[in-house]
Amino acid sequence: MLKLIHADLYKVFHRAYFYVLSLIVLGLSLVLIFGLHNSSAPFNSASSAIQLATECITYPILLLPCLTDIVMHEEYREHMVKNTLSYGTNRFLLYSAKVLTSVILGVIMMAVALIVYCGSASLILQHDAKFTPLLFHEFFARLAAACVVYIACLAMAAFFSTLFSNNALWIFLFYVAFYVSDLLLKLFRLSGGIDYLLKTQVTNIIKNPVSQLTTPIAISLVTLAAFFVAGAVLFRRKDVC
Repeated sequence: MLKLIHADLYKVFHRAYFYVLSLIVLGLSLVLIFGLHNSSAPFNSASSAIQLATECITYPILLLPCLTDIVMHEEYREHMVKNTLSYGTNRFLLYSAKVLTSVILGVIMMAVALIVYCGSASLILQHDAKFTPLLFHEFFARLAAACVVYIACLAMAAFFSTLFSNNALWIFLFYVAFYVSDLLLKLFRLSGGIDYLLKTQVTNIIKNPVSQLTTPIAISLVTLAAFFVAGAVLFRRKDVC
């Protein structure tokens, strides 16, 4: 599996797509910092930047399908998956490697964005009384919990990408599944299921006290396992052309 991951990372790092996407994320981070810098007090403080970052935890999910597209769907389009399987590669290992590669790319992008964002906030913005280690502790605790949701979203994206490997419909279904599922459940009078959606878990991670993050993490882990297993089974049975 390590060789498969290494091969995927090698291909990604030799294409402009990932770097362009990373530059967009970095650019948005700097726009937020300079926007706060030009604001009036108390919004031009470093603590406001950390609080804003907490409120923006849900936005990286918009970019996650792009990582799946780089690693998986592009190879479906170019018929490279079939070539890999022709060498006798185990389908489960190949699928797992693709998902793990997406996770690694997400971690790299997030780490770089955090360094730029937090570093810029510390250097450019004013350090007020709220800018304390406790503020950082709470932010990174929420971010760590959100990372479980991000990985679950990558597993969901991989499932939809495998389900619709011949067209781009999977991206539309991913966004519908994440952002519109709660409305659909209300429409069909199944509101009780809203508590178990990934979108709900992100909201709870942002709003709930840090001591109450266990439930969102547990639900996200179950969702992650469900989509990963479903995707692996689908990939194993799928006729890859």
